[in-house]
Amino acid sequence: MRPSPIASSTASSTWSSSEPGLLFWWLIVDPAPRLRAPIGHGVRVVYLVLAALQGALLGLLLTMSPDTWYRAYPNAEDQSLGGLIMWGLGGAVDMLALLILVGCYLGSQDRAPGVG
Repeated sequence: MRPSPIASSTASSTWSSSEPGLLFWWLIVDPAPRLRAPIGHGVRVVYLVLAALQGALLGLLLTMSPDTWYRAYPNAEDQSLGGLIMWGLGGAVDMLALLILVGCYLGSQDRAPGVG
């Protein structure tokens, strides 16, 4: 039996909506199958901070806006709650990743051979 077009489009849209997130975190985590030289920790930190700033700014604007921006939100209170979750939870995940990156950087500095 062939899958229905609706099931195929749902599976396709689920994968295509997760691709940008996968590509974003691939650069931060730099997992095992390396196709190129690894990115330095400083570049990863800057990349993550810039992404966190735009996410936090959007969450803050959604939280503080008196009017609804999207028709999916029936009123401004629902939009504010969504913005607060985006701002708070997204910021916590970004901060955790940033702390892990800084810890990895400091750990790599301890293992680096001494000069002189």
